[in-house]
Amino acid sequence: HVQPLVELYTGTLSLADQRILAIFRLFEAQRKVSAASLFTGWPARNGVETRSVLDAFTELDSTRVFRTALSFPVHVALNPADKIDSDEAITDSSVYDPVFVMLLCAQTLQTSPPTSALSWVSFFRTNAISLTFRCLSCRDAEMRELALKILGCLYELMQVRFSFPSRVGTIH
Repeated sequence: HVQPLVELYTGTLSLADQRILAIFRLFEAQRKVSAASLFTGWPARNGVETRSVLDAFTELDSTRVFRTALSFPVHVALNPADKIDSDEAITDSSVYDPVFVMLLCAQTLQTSPPTSALSWVSFFRTNAISLTFRCLSCRDAEMRELALKILGCLYELMQVRFSFPSRVGTIH
């Protein structure tokens, strides 16, 4: 019953997307299953259905992600119960929900990280790492911790993928 909502969800801070996200969280609480698996069928911008979490992640609009990093909402909290209810709450469809982008980034790095040079380029073109660095200064401690874990995981993956043999003392 939740699967059709994935096609409607755009990951923004709009009121409609916030309500759909609340339904996803209720689904996770009730079923004790992550809703992340639903996003492998998230419709891409070009209308083609995504096959993996990496595909869904690289389909993020890089301009919108960068706009999200620039106008980072103050009220953001990883746990919805910790969200600051104030007049500052943004319901803007021109920026992504930072929690959504961060969780999708973490899921991508954990389940289907980039494997080729071209997929790494696509990964970095999303501007999600800019948003990750911005989350390091977030008021919510859990968001800061998630951002730090994403950067740590990224560092580990980059070390494994691009480790080159040491050629100290060799001149070519």
